[in-house]
Amino acid sequence: MNNKGPGWERTNLQFIANVGIPALVVLAMVGVGMELTLADFRRVLHFPAVVFSAITLQVTLLPIVACIVAQLLQADAQFAASLILIAASPIATSANYYVLLARGDTALSVTLTALSNLVALAATPLVVAMSFQWLLHDDAIVR
Repeated sequence: MNNKGPGWERTNLQFIANVGIPALVVLAMVGVGMELTLADFRRVLHFPAVVFSAITLQVTLLPIVACIVAQLLQADAQFAASLILIAASPIATSANYYVLLARGDTALSVTLTALSNLVALAATPLVVAMSFQWLLHDDAIVR
């Protein structure tokens, strides 16, 4: 007999989504941060071209590739819009954890994530609007 009452599953899922997942992200970021030193970030500063080119390519090339893929797949408006929006989104903080696990350049990853999120404030709306206009020709309604 289930005496937990109706709606308990939804409450548990809300708790996991609202508390559990953010707590895991914070824990992962603390783990990443514990591995970094100021010397790591100083090393990244010696290669500004790498940082600039990575951010520029992310803002320009990824949405273009998403538009090309949407056209090649002859995707409907909703799928194309979703693909473009995902491509225009900034780098997720979870990428830093994967870079740490792969023993990559974690300081570079953290730098790119921070800059990507700052640039995204202006770039994402612009890139998405231009991509929608180019791909959807202003005649498709995205709902």
